Amino acid sequence: MMPTIVPLEDADVGKALAKSLRARGVNIMTSARVLADKSKTYDGVVELTVDHEGTEKKVKVDKALMAVGRGAVTADLGLEKTGVRVEKGWVQVDEAYRTAEANVYAIGDAIGGLLLAHVAGAEGFSAAETIGGRKGEHVDYNRVPRVTYTHPQVASVGLTEEQARDLGHEVKSQRFSFKYNAMAVIQDETDGFAKVVYEADSGDLLGVHIVGQHASELVSEAALARFLEASAWEVGTNIHPHPTLSETLGEAAQLSAGISIYW
Repeated sequence: MMPTIVPLEDADVGKALAKSLRARGVNIMTSARVLADKSKTYDGVVELTVDHEGTEKKVKVDKALMAVGRGAVTADLGLEKTGVRVEKGWVQVDEAYRTAEANVYAIGDAIGGLLLAHVAGAEGFSAAETIGGRKGEHVDYNRVPRVTYTHPQVASVGLTEEQARDLGHEVKSQRFSFKYNAMAVIQDETDGFAKVVYEADSGDLLGVHIVGQHASELVSEAALARFLEASAWEVGTNIHPHPTLSETLGEAAQLSAGISIYW
């Protein structure tokens, strides 16, 4: 229904992923809405009626998968018999993940936000420390790496270029393509790029966005850089082994710091 695929990611990432998928024969329709009352199945065929940019179209496929988001599954937990507050299905917690019932804590998908397993794990560690008598650190959601397991993969951490501008940052960005990466060429997986978004004056790293093979593995370096409040220069001057895919992120950071051998 959105104007681009992976709409929560950086706009450049959505364009690159769509280009790669189309090259492999995938038909992508954005700004499109399935009209359920006009869709039907017969003889092993699914016939969808789609409102695509104001025009109704028929799409015949073998199978249809609808993925329109997720909601909380908290209705049958008996929470109404406790002091736990629930709003629109989500359990409400404070900075320590404590609910309004003093001895009840909640984390993960039950409380909403980023519905990711590694987020729930980080929240769980924080809650467990508080329960154990130590002050747990509230999760900084701006440092959480996000992965979409498409092919090629999409991974990101921090702000998109659009978000950074909306927040008033003086933003610059640089990209480095996997086409120029030796390991990507060796493995014949050259779709995609690494992109760094950074503050124009200070060079502080605001976000990293990767589309390409093994992006889910590469984003951890970017997440650590965000945790350490590193600059693009620091990521770029960090020595990356050769040949590796990780050099793609290093080269993008070098471009942003003006120290690349490529340009």
